[in-house]
Amino acid sequence: MEDLFKQYFDYNPATGATTVSSIPPGYEEFTSDYGYIFDSWYLDGYWEYVSEIDHERPVTIALIGSETYGDHAVVGIGYEYVYPYSKYLWIHDGWHYYDVKLNVNEAQDIDYIYLRPN
Repeated sequence: MEDLFKQYFDYNPATGATTVSSIPPGYEEFTSDYGYIFDSWYLDGYWEYVSEIDHERPVTIALIGSETYGDHAVVGIGYEYVYPYSKYLWIHDGWHYYDVKLNVNEAQDIDYIYLRPN
């Protein structure tokens, strides 16, 4: 699996990271090579993320400058909105064996990346 990640997602062995911009084309190329056609691109903020989750489609979330995660990608699986200001993401972070609730204000920047069948 690690070799596939390196192949499709512009993995940099010196830093152990990949660039956010390589995720959407990496998803499309990976799925195409295995006989599936998917579109992948960036969502326009939290409310489009909510719509994806409401349609039962998990979302890749690239956190930049997060207090907890630094620069790290996680999988968004849910949300919680506390009127009028608090927006939370329910995520799988790959570090815990349970879902994590993350305040969207914790990160300096968040990119929401979808993957949909075409």
